[in-house]
Parts: sequence; structure tokens; C-alpha cells
Amino acid sequence: MDGTGIVYSNYTMSKGLGLVGRINYSYLGKYLFSASVRQDGSSRLAKGNKWSTFPAVSLGWRISDEKFMQGTSNWMNNLKLRLGYGVTGAASIDPYSSVATVELDGYYSLGGQKTNSYKFSENVANADLTWERSHNWNIGLDASFFNNRIDLSADYYITNTDGVIWKQNLPVVNGAYNASKLYYMSKNIAKTQNHGLELTLNTRNIVNKEFTWTSALTFTLNNEKVKSLIGGTADHVKNEDYYLSIGYPVNSFYAPKIDGMWQLGEETDAAAFGCAPGDIKINVPGMIKEADGKFYKVGDDGQPLTDKNGDIIYYTKDNKYTYSDADSQVLGHNAPKWTMGFQNSFTYKNFDLTVDMMSVYGNEVYRNWDSSAYAQFNYRTGHLNRWHGEGTSNWDPILDPSRSVNLEASSYYVEDGSFFRIRNIELGYTFDPRLLNRIKLQSLRIYGNVQNPKTWSRNTGYTPEVGGSATAFGVDGGGYPMPVVYTLGFNLSF
Repeated sequence: MDGTGIVYSNYTMSKGLGLVGRINYSYLGKYLFSASVRQDGSSRLAKGNKWSTFPAVSLGWRISDEKFMQGTSNWMNNLKLRLGYGVTGAASIDPYSSVATVELDGYYSLGGQKTNSYKFSENVANADLTWERSHNWNIGLDASFFNNRIDLSADYYITNTDGVIWKQNLPVVNGAYNASKLYYMSKNIAKTQNHGLELTLNTRNIVNKEFTWTSALTFTLNNEKVKSLIGGTADHVKNEDYYLSIGYPVNSFYAPKIDGMWQLGEETDAAAFGCAPGDIKINVPGMIKEADGKFYKVGDDGQPLTDKNGDIIYYTKDNKYTYSDADSQVLGHNAPKWTMGFQNSFTYKNFDLTVDMMSVYGNEVYRNWDSSAYAQFNYRTGHLNRWHGEGTSNWDPILDPSRSVNLEASSYYVEDGSFFRIRNIELGYTFDPRLLNRIKLQSLRIYGNVQNPKTWSRNTGYTPEVGGSATAFGVDGGGYPMPVVYTLGFNLSF
């Protein structure tokens, strides 16, 4: 409560309720059937859209139990084929997003009395918002070999999602939330498709009395693309740092692509774009150079753009070209093409060692912190290779905060997000129980552990693994790096 007697609260609440019914059937232990129906409700959605039904069905065939497989029993322990279809739902919106709300905006004087002023919240309610529904098909195979020393599970899946929920900015003609933010609305805005492969492999490589070595490998390959957008009228829709672009993955980075830096001797050409040597040279789709310092642009039909009189529009130092969203291109996305985890565990007599590694490939990271005001006072060492004269750089622009074109979003700030990391190494020693019995102890193990000791990456930030939510993943805001943690400890039982 403040001095005006107004009570403030940041408390939010949302509730979900799910009802499920399931039938499982097994015939001879080798023909398997399962079916289920879920009825899920969410308070976050508006009346009339809170509830939805999600069915699922799966079939299984334990092939290894068939008579014609008896000849393989000496080397194959299990072989099972799976086929499944199911519908899942998501209502991933903030509480009260489907309810119109207002918030305090200040005060004004009315008849000598101080009166509260209110405005609509940044989120505009959408009473038609409904569940995001994913239709999932998968075919899988489970297999075990050589007395269960090798266990393999493989799945191929296709997921078609209707009504993808997305926050879309509303046109400024509807007003703005404040000077820097537009109103937005959560909408069921897109259809997407994911298809890929998931593998899990567990092996017992060496097992004897004194030495064991086991491995666990997980691998996921995913291909994602937007199939269509709401209304079918737009090719891309913006949401904060990301775009939905037809034919590309969700959360694609969409910004101008650069062709290097304007160099000395190109002053006349650069002036046609309001630039100078040392500035970023943006690749403008359809832009054609007719002569030094003279350019024109062609449209989708390949014809030059003209003014109202039918004359070709030329861009020169006297009629500078202004960059716009139309110059942007898809530069990458925040979701990796594949991820892999690999863990190895060793024991030798009373010693044990575990090494856990992971790898991510095929995603991009947007280096947001490098264009901030803070970056201008604490430049990263990469700027030592900046442009400062002919032949010095064709990638890093001049260090001059007044050259605003270099601070705008572009491919200059998009980096490869692939990396390989050793996540964890632990070495331990377990004392002989016969020795511990003499001092009335049941067990004692001492160990040393190190987390995140080494990462290999071409990313220039503190860590390539950035962003803590679905709407921020892949955007590097310059947060604290992932620490290397050293631990010494023991496990003791009396």
C-alpha cells in the first residue's frame, strides 16, 4: 500500500485439471494395445475454450517371442515394434491473458481532487484463444542383444501442430502501451510440423570381476518448419527477437544480411545508403548498381520500382535508400538440428569414474549484448579486429556509437550456437566394507567432482547455451557465464 491508500499485488494464480481414462490389453504377452482419453482444462483460457479432449492409441508387437525368431535367442534377447498416435495440448500463456485488465497509469486532478488514471494492460485479451493441439505419430523399435549387453531404442516421429500460440504485436494505429512498447495479443497463429529421430543406446562394453565399462548415448535429430500462418496472408510474423517464417523453423532470426564493410574508395556507393567507410554493408534483396553511387531496386516481378509518374526510382547521395523490414532475411534459428548426450562409467576394483558429455549442432545465437549501450563502454576483445582503415576488417565495423546502422539487428550479431561440452567428471573411491566394520561403519565413499570443465564453441559470448525460457532461448543478453564447479565430498553410512 502506498500513500494514496492503493493496495498493490503481484500475486497471480492459474489452475489446471485433467481427467484421464486408459485401457491396456495384452494377448499372449506379445500383442499389446493401449488407448487413453484425456480431458484437460485450463483457467488461463477464456470461457468456452477452457476444456479440450486429447485421445491416444498405441500398438506393440514383441517380435522376439514369435516362433520364427527362436533361432535368434542366443544373441537377441528382445525385439519389439511400437506404433502410436496421440493428441497433446498446450495452453502456454500468462495467467489472465484471456481477460481484459487495466492497470494504474498515474493521477490527474479533477475538481481539486486527486483521481487515479488507468490504462489497458500491455496484453490485450483474446477471448477466441484456444488450445494448441499437436497430432503425434511415431514408430519405434526396442531391441536387446548379447544377454542384454546392448539395449537400443529408436523412434521416428512426425508432429503436426495446429493453433500454435504466439504473442503478436498489434498495429500502432490501435495505440501503444508506452513510447517503447506496442500492445500485443496471444493468438493461435500458425501450423507447424516437426519430424525426426530419437535414439537411446545403452551398452555394457566390458564387465568382469575387477573392471567394468558402461556407456549411455542419446541422440535427437529434429527438422522443424512453419507450414502456414493465420489467414494465409503473411510470410512472416514478428515476436520480440524472433519471427515465424513460412518454410522455416519456429523462432527464426529475421534481420538484414551483411556483405562485409564499406571500404575506402566506396564512399560514393556508401553515401547512397546513408553510410560511410567502416559501416556495415547490408545485402538489400533486389538492389542493382547501375553506376557509381547510383542504384535502383527491382520488385518480385523482376521489374524496376517506379514512382507515380512511371519513372525508375534511383538511390543516390541526394535520394538515400532507407533500410526497412523488407530488407530482412531468415538468418537461422534457435533450435538445434541435433543434440547428443554421451556418458561413460568405469569401475576398477574400488575406484569409479564417470564422464558426462553433450553436443548441440545446427542452431544460432543472437549476440544481443554487443549492441547495447553497455557494450560501448566495455568492448569485447573481438573489437580489436575492428575496421580502422583500408584492409583492416571486412566483418567488424568501426567503433563509433554515432554510426547507428552498425547497432541495428543484422547477421553481424548472429553466431553459430553449436558446441561440445564436458558436463561432468566424477572420480570416487569406495572403502572395503571389511575394513569399515572394524570402526563400526557400514559404507564410506569419497569423491571429487568437476562440473562444466570445458566447452568447445565458436561463439564469442560467455557461453553458447543462453536464454532461460522458450521466448528467450538463443538470445545472448550478456548474462553470467556457466561456472566451473569443483566439489570434494564423501558419503558415509553408520
